[in-house]
Amino acid sequence: MPRTNEKPIILKRPLDSDANTAIPDGNGDLSSAKQVCTNCKQRKKRCDKRLPCCSYCTRRRITCTYDSSDNKSAVRELQQLRERLEKVENSITVQSQACSEASGSISSNENSITSWMGSLPDARSWDTLILQPPVSDIHSSVAGKVRQIIEHKGNSITASCATYFQHIHRWMPVISEKLFYDNLRGPEISPRADFSLLTLCIHLMIQVPAGDAKVMQMQESLYLTTKCLYVCLQALLPQSIASLQAGLLIATFEHASGLCEEAYMTIGGCARASFLMRLSRTPGREVHGDTNAWLKAVEAKNLWWGILIRDRAINREPQIQGLPLAVEDPNPFDELPSEVDDWSASSGQILTLGNSLNAATESTLSVGSFGREAQACCLFNRVMKVLNNHSMVTLERESVIQALDRDIRKFLGLLMDESSGSWGTFCGSTAMTLASFYALHEQQDPSANDRSNHQDKQSLWSELALNYISRIVIDVARAFNTNFSSFNMTAIPPGYTYIIFRAAQQHIRSSSHLGSAQWLFDLESLRKATWFFKHRWKIAENYLREIDNAVKAVTDAPLCEYTGFISPQGDRSGLC
Repeated sequence: MPRTNEKPIILKRPLDSDANTAIPDGNGDLSSAKQVCTNCKQRKKRCDKRLPCCSYCTRRRITCTYDSSDNKSAVRELQQLRERLEKVENSITVQSQACSEASGSISSNENSITSWMGSLPDARSWDTLILQPPVSDIHSSVAGKVRQIIEHKGNSITASCATYFQHIHRWMPVISEKLFYDNLRGPEISPRADFSLLTLCIHLMIQVPAGDAKVMQMQESLYLTTKCLYVCLQALLPQSIASLQAGLLIATFEHASGLCEEAYMTIGGCARASFLMRLSRTPGREVHGDTNAWLKAVEAKNLWWGILIRDRAINREPQIQGLPLAVEDPNPFDELPSEVDDWSASSGQILTLGNSLNAATESTLSVGSFGREAQACCLFNRVMKVLNNHSMVTLERESVIQALDRDIRKFLGLLMDESSGSWGTFCGSTAMTLASFYALHEQQDPSANDRSNHQDKQSLWSELALNYISRIVIDVARAFNTNFSSFNMTAIPPGYTYIIFRAAQQHIRSSSHLGSAQWLFDLESLRKATWFFKHRWKIAENYLREIDNAVKAVTDAPLCEYTGFISPQGDRSGLC
């Protein structure tokens, strides 16, 4: 047969089709698959495994399919994210057109939603990356797009990172500031794609919920773009510390935004990746002479603790309660996380979880805010183990609960003593400790009808304990409201919003003075604090809605409407 100049038809798969199905296309580069295609496997013949279509299927112009089940879930999740992103884009376009019709022309440089959306990656643009991933192009493409997103409307990567390390890094020190800036200012023309993703996640974390609907939808699009890029790079690149840090920041943002189920899934992926990478929780003394090696070891240790702490924080949410934890409980030989001010110190006393807990009441023990939060997580673990152990007899269970109650009160007293005269030092650890206290005592249902006199006393004791701790939270909320102008909203961690919500639930459920003036005054202290918090973390808006619904179910008392929020410009970073 005479030869012709006609090029063979190469089969290329679009993102919209099945993850393993190829369709005819005019051109495309070739690479190798890990296994034979379905057609060659069925006919039991040799397959050259060429991508996107093997030679046999190309010659016969038939569909070539590779069974790559490992990538199905990642592609499916990417597809779902893309659909969500397209919905937001369409919604923004409609609103933008409506605004233009109502108010005339809008300046394209300042107010055009379309121009802002043009700076975001179209989810469909990742198609070529997934099909034919030229690694060098991935790094440069992602770096350029991330820079374009962050620097829109005069923002800068430097300013976003400075805000993050000044505020958020103080309560979640999982990224070495020195190592981060070394990479940011490195000699490479384009940083690695996973580092660019981390930079975008840092920019995401400093976003504050906006009252304007258009801005809120732009922030939603920023989140979806970040998550889309995260899923995409997971499928393309091996796991790294930067990608793991990015996943933790995304899980934290999702949790603080009220996306608890999404956060549960993301933190679970981070946990499995940390197991795969075998993150060390005990940095070796042999690296003390090398500053960068020491920082990398401490960064890995703190990152593991950050994943564990966020896992527990997500698991205490009502939507997630009862589901398995992603990270196993720490053991007594695990080192406590390092504090921000101690990262440069490659010598000195090393505290393990075991010896720090045994000496938790010693005032001479030097444990910072992140270490205290790790200890609080251990108390939370103990509470969960007791509550999930249904084989205990009643008297044994009550004895264990009373011992736990003493330990929690002792640890809470220690935190209060250490934070005396300051704000924001132990916000995370206090919130986790109070969450343990609520979980421990709310299991003792005082409304059951089949209790003995002894059980009634136990229930009454728990009810008094819950009212006592709720009174403490009400006083803290009132002090926060009074001194609100002295706080910095960016620096406030999201954990305490949950505690105010739990205190409000207890206040509504157990008060014997329902609807009285004092009851309403205390309730409004909690509602106002939650209203303030919703201007930093969106999950507080969900909490406020649930509080109001619970109030309307038990009383017709009128609730205050809060308006005219003015962001404070103080320097305080937290409630306690």
